Amino acid sequence: MAQRRSGRKQAKTGRPGKRGTAKKRVKRKAPRGQQEQENLAADDDPQARRFFKKYSDHPASQHDCIYALPFELIKGILKELPDFLSPKDEEFEFDLTESCATGFFLKQSFQYPLFPTPNTKVRQQQWEMQLPIRRILAEEMMNVGRSDPQIKRYFEKQHEIDQKLQLRQMSFSGWLVTDPQFRRECRSFCKSIENRVREEKTFRPIPFSFVGGPPFISDENREYYDACMSFYKRWNLDTIASWDLPVPMRADVVTPSLYHLDSMRDAGIIVFLPWFQFRDRDITLRDLADWQQLSQRPDHLEDWLKHRPDNWGHDRFAMMLRMYVYLELGLKHRYGNRLKGRLTGLDAAFARYFQRTTDSLETDRYAGSVKKVRQELSRRLKKVEEEQSAND
Repeated sequence: MAQRRSGRKQAKTGRPGKRGTAKKRVKRKAPRGQQEQENLAADDDPQARRFFKKYSDHPASQHDCIYALPFELIKGILKELPDFLSPKDEEFEFDLTESCATGFFLKQSFQYPLFPTPNTKVRQQQWEMQLPIRRILAEEMMNVGRSDPQIKRYFEKQHEIDQKLQLRQMSFSGWLVTDPQFRRECRSFCKSIENRVREEKTFRPIPFSFVGGPPFISDENREYYDACMSFYKRWNLDTIASWDLPVPMRADVVTPSLYHLDSMRDAGIIVFLPWFQFRDRDITLRDLADWQQLSQRPDHLEDWLKHRPDNWGHDRFAMMLRMYVYLELGLKHRYGNRLKGRLTGLDAAFARYFQRTTDSLETDRYAGSVKKVRQELSRRLKKVEEEQSAND
């Protein structure tokens, strides 16, 4: 809440006389249609219920998906484009970010696992949940003679590997959402299971396998399960978070895998190497992948695996993913008619968000990189739209 107040106070002092003159609101009883809209929010999600009650007549509330903007990005927009958001729009954006994680899908708050939650309290709770596991691991290492510096280095290395793997997940997801073939197949897949998703208000993920055996699937769920697994494994997905956002599979290298590995063989490479094989570095994962692809080639991933343009690495595809969500699915859906002539200002706002800086010179320098990613995102999405139009 403090962040929200800080953002609004900053906005008011930046434009004296504009945002401090709102008229007193008159409470009105919602019409029956609006009450029905509010009741679609789940009983067990009071924040969702409050949000949709307050914004039942807002155009965004009529859509299946509403994507929230991070606090820092909203503040960047208020700084770079003071007149882009009206006072009511500003209130809506802050309320949306406070009411959910990544956004709402079918009136349910959802967290896209590759994005940090904007709620600092939730982030603290997530960290506290990890502490008991860290303590157990530390005690086990102490029992086998590891020193405190070695234990510290272990967790630092684990975090470093996790960060690299998550960056690649985000990068791959940024490529997926702008790949015409994936978008076409994903649209068809979602349509085939739409009724089930609307009934459950979520997509089923790949089931965990805690004891190593295959998951139990009832006869009535078998067809649905097989359809999901076929699509997920083909595109290396763990699940789908909304109609628009795929969630790539985890690469379980720092923790035991919770996938049923025998079922995942056609989705990647499963490797066991005993310790003696690590005497040298003659065998690499790339060697194993090249060998495996001789018999099992994922041609639909060829553009991702082979055609890597110069100066366009994981960082830029990861940035593209976030701009796809916040710019294309968020800002353009809600304020598309206001973007003309303001893209340079939005580039600067995104630069402030990505760099976490208030320095104007640093923002200006980084805005050039943001512009390149935005233009490439636009180019790739145009190809998606052209193919969709040709097939419709």
